[in-house]
Amino acid sequence: MLQQQSRASRSLSLRADIEPQTAGVTLAASARDALHSELALAQLCEKAYAVLVDRQPLTVSLSGLVPMDQAAGVFECLCRALRKAADEAQVAAARIEVALAADILAPLQAWQTRRAILGEGPLHLIAGRPFLQPGARARRSEQYEQFWLQLWQLRKMSMARIAYAGITSPSCPLLSAEPADTVQPVRAMQVPIGSAWVSMQLNLTNFANAAGALDEEALRHALHGCVDIGDTLHEQAHWATAQMRYDAWLNRRLAIVITGIGDLVMRRRQDPRRFACLRELTELLGWIRSTVRDRSRSIARRTDFVPALTESDPTRTLVPPHARDDWSARWRAALAMHGVRHRNLLALSPWSLFPSRTDTDAGFLDLLPLLEFADVYGYGSPPCMRYWNVNTFREAHQRTWAVLEKKNAQALIAEQV
Repeated sequence: MLQQQSRASRSLSLRADIEPQTAGVTLAASARDALHSELALAQLCEKAYAVLVDRQPLTVSLSGLVPMDQAAGVFECLCRALRKAADEAQVAAARIEVALAADILAPLQAWQTRRAILGEGPLHLIAGRPFLQPGARARRSEQYEQFWLQLWQLRKMSMARIAYAGITSPSCPLLSAEPADTVQPVRAMQVPIGSAWVSMQLNLTNFANAAGALDEEALRHALHGCVDIGDTLHEQAHWATAQMRYDAWLNRRLAIVITGIGDLVMRRRQDPRRFACLRELTELLGWIRSTVRDRSRSIARRTDFVPALTESDPTRTLVPPHARDDWSARWRAALAMHGVRHRNLLALSPWSLFPSRTDTDAGFLDLLPLLEFADVYGYGSPPCMRYWNVNTFREAHQRTWAVLEKKNAQALIAEQV
């Protein structure tokens, strides 16, 4: 957690849902090590113990291939190792969050094992194309149907969640996308393992009147405050592991979580199915993204660019002086135009597109293209789904995945800068 909070931060929190804070720790556990190495398990216990005794939130992600006939035993072994670490740290094991690939175990079996050994706490199932591409149904019918039916049945627990963002996007075209291979504790954002984040949440309805008209100047001030305070808190934060301390220095990640989009639509009495509604919100999210990027660039010009940009400088490996000088000039020009202070800035959840206090209308799925504005994605507790069924539930996730896949594909093509 943060060592201290500035007066500006306390002022900002009056219009934010959650005060600025650092995220918890993410650790990786190897499935192969869980099968064959008692020493590796002991080392994992030591790492988990150090985090838990420091009262830090923790997610442990099981990675690597697991033979189908051994998957249940591997997961149980991991949970027992984590239970031992929690007992030694004298904290509730239920606080530990667990993430694993969705095709390792059926959701219900994974949940029952987690609950029996660690207690009721978050279980993150990281899914990919076999479950999220509609055409996969014909190829893997039994496992496919079982997955979605069990996930639908577990929705009331609110602790069993699916994640599928795949990558974390940079706020600057000079930086590359990164694999998002785990889920952050508490915030439930899908991020790279070991990454260090300062996050805060802004609800758009806090800046709108009863008719949904936004106070743009107040919102601009709050967005600037998020970037300014987040940058300062990176220096003040206590990062629990060496990997996080390095990542905090290298990338200076911020996650400004924008919520209340669906509630804003309700206040404005708009129909989310109409293109005019999507167009207005596209302009709003585009303005928000430009506002935080411009603020990050402004800070970079006053202080320095995020160190990851220095590491990405292509001229560092060029040997011929004439080639190096030419590319160096181009790189400096690109930095002057696009360089930022923070590798990531904006975060969204698919659920922020839905109203929070009324039954969820599937028509809000038409707002999913707005997710393309975010650098990182969260999968916290969903809204009320009283009138949904398993097919609507599956469609919501598959359509969300399709939007993110489109963005991921675009990220593989370098931007012209």
